[in-house]
Amino acid sequence: KLKETNRQFRSVLDLGFVGDGEYLTDVIQRDRAGNIGLGSSSQIILKYDRQAPEVKSVRINNSSIESSRPFFYNSGDTIRIQVLMDEYMKEAPKVWITQQGGYGVEAGLGQVISEGFEYEYQYVVIPSLDGKLDGPVEILVSDGRDEAGNPINPAHRESQAFIVDTLAPV
Repeated sequence: KLKETNRQFRSVLDLGFVGDGEYLTDVIQRDRAGNIGLGSSSQIILKYDRQAPEVKSVRINNSSIESSRPFFYNSGDTIRIQVLMDEYMKEAPKVWITQQGGYGVEAGLGQVISEGFEYEYQYVVIPSLDGKLDGPVEILVSDGRDEAGNPINPAHRESQAFIVDTLAPV
């Protein structure tokens, strides 16, 4: 039973016992005599989602990351990073790049490739004249939100996404 407040009806529905998924509920309005008229019932779809979205893959310039065959880049090179999610994201994830000996820099979102499922970011390799920023580069994918507001948790980490090499061989 619902109480009427200014011709609006409010109630609390406890979904604590149900699993994630889509549920259909009927809302029926009856008058005091129990009559139901045209337009006095409706179906409402409830989507219940407590599961965090996951990163399916991270690619560099449209190629899979493989530790046995690393990519090498030099100062000033522009790198495109593709992130594929396992579900539609209402808010794009953030991508953080950390060069060896450096600090995390947020990569710029370049484009949404497949309507909320795949994103492309751009990163320009930070120059280093002395080689102090050379070595393996980490990519961290975090934040973002799915339709239910769930963020990526835990963050997805590629500890050796590519390698920066700015020094000539000796």
